[in-house]
Amino acid sequence: MPDLPQAPGIYQGKLNATFVITESGRATDIAVDASDLRIGGQKVNRQAVEEYAIESLRTRQFSPRREACKVIFSAWVN
Repeated sequence: MPDLPQAPGIYQGKLNATFVITESGRATDIAVDASDLRIGGQKVNRQAVEEYAIESLRTRQFSPRREACKVIFSAWVN
């Protein structure tokens, strides 16, 4: 799961992310959709949350693999 910024309250709603894990284990082609995400019933700063989540995936190192693979991640957070 992509990391989310620390915030007072509880994240609720749906978070979507797609990215490619390359042979080296780096994440590329990252897209995050936080449009359905809220904190305590209030809309989040969507752009800030998405940028934070993208950067968290960009800096993460996944296990090396024989060929690149696309990951589609969708989760309800509560």
